[in-house]
Amino acid sequence: MLTSAPRLNAMTSLYNLLHNADCRPRELVLSPSTFKSVIQAVFDLLREQGISATVIAKLPREAIWYEALEHYRQSQRSASTTYLLKPQTRRPTYSEATEAAARVADDDADHGLYAVEPQASAMTEIWLPKDNPLRRDFFVMVLSPTFQALLLIHRQPKTPAQIVRTAAMDSSAEVMPPSGTQEGKDSFPSVQTFEASHLQTGLNALSRYVEALQLRSTTAHELTPVLEHWFSLSEQMGQWQPDVSLWTSLWTQQIQRQEQLRQTNADLKPKATLAVGLQRTNKILAGAVVRKDEFAKRVGQELRAPLASMKMALSILGSQNLKPSQRKRYIEVISRECDRQNTLINSVLELIHLDALEEHTQMEPVALIDVVPGVVSTYQPLAKEQDVMLAYTIPANLPAVACLGPWLKQIVICLLDNGIKFTEAGGKVWVRAAVKPDYVQLDFEDTGVGIAAKDLPRIFERFYRVRSKTGVEVGAGLGLSVVQQLLQKCGGTIRASSEMGKGTTFQVLLPIYRDK
Repeated sequence: MLTSAPRLNAMTSLYNLLHNADCRPRELVLSPSTFKSVIQAVFDLLREQGISATVIAKLPREAIWYEALEHYRQSQRSASTTYLLKPQTRRPTYSEATEAAARVADDDADHGLYAVEPQASAMTEIWLPKDNPLRRDFFVMVLSPTFQALLLIHRQPKTPAQIVRTAAMDSSAEVMPPSGTQEGKDSFPSVQTFEASHLQTGLNALSRYVEALQLRSTTAHELTPVLEHWFSLSEQMGQWQPDVSLWTSLWTQQIQRQEQLRQTNADLKPKATLAVGLQRTNKILAGAVVRKDEFAKRVGQELRAPLASMKMALSILGSQNLKPSQRKRYIEVISRECDRQNTLINSVLELIHLDALEEHTQMEPVALIDVVPGVVSTYQPLAKEQDVMLAYTIPANLPAVACLGPWLKQIVICLLDNGIKFTEAGGKVWVRAAVKPDYVQLDFEDTGVGIAAKDLPRIFERFYRVRSKTGVEVGAGLGLSVVQQLLQKCGGTIRASSEMGKGTTFQVLLPIYRDK
């Protein structure tokens, strides 16, 4: 035993003690996962070589840190002796001694020291006060005549910024950060030493600390056999002759493990890449399913609206007191809603068809002069009826564009129909074309009511409708969506500019056809 009682307030952490020693061991910076790997390597070596050793350890609370130690203890049965230093957060009963300690309020914590008596398994648990100076140290000390080691990692106190960042988390120093967290990827100062002088310094410090706590406590169990054993080990260490070949075995084992990890990583890399790709694809597919569900729901809602209007108009038409002018108006409502529903159904079918097309549909050379004039002539009677001037300027020598004939015709029909629909009597709608690098630009201009600035960013959204020149929402709100999707399929684009009361311009860019 020591000749004089040690002073408790003079104790420091095991890491600081070794760090400030005259002949201090070399320090490393390790991550928690690497530190755990080194612990496992040491216990694997002890187990494989059949070495019975005294183990003094203080490890984080999580059970995963005790797996290697437990495997070693089971292999040695009662031939080895283990001392576990644990933080005391509440006084356990004997049956609770091997369970994880539960956190309690400061005023409920017991600041004494007590231990579970050694059992047949040669395991002694020494419970330390909550404010013990070793609380930031995690270590494993292995003592045997042929092999000695001290593996230690020290968790530094948090900076003020870290304290603020982790205020909502468990900030106990007795818990190492999980490897899946950002803090778990950080590294901490560490000491890995096999020199007897370093281990003797550490063992003596632990002995003095435990003795000081025992002298202070009035409720501690008798720890004299533990201290006597530790003092005896300290005296014997000077006579031990370590087996250098064991260090070689440990070094070889670590190199083999690193090589296995490297090879495993190399084997898993393609699988990880595939998994990331599958995860990305799954996310895209899940998003597509959600969008299709939303689309189907919206289609149902849009189909009900014209049906409701037609049903209401039909019920009113059955009245005997209806005037001829009123009857005509409700017949017009039915006709308009029938056209609206027909347009909606056709647009939905077109969108479904476009979604089902392969990503790379083979495009054909299409001449604008073969499509635009025909569509314009078809819409001339409607434009004349509404007193709207309709014209086009399409140079005959324009290069062919990469598209499909029916697609280009549908694009022109939709944009011309929009222009006439939103242009008041006396206005103008015309189509112009010009060559740009790699593209043919097709402009649809009108002097209509224009589109409000708040509506302009949304006009290509599905089912989004703006009011016509009569102030009524018209159409299915799918025409511009179909146009945009057709252009995307052939590599083109569309954009709109507008000014309220002055008109709107749709600028379409179609890629020039290149014969491969």
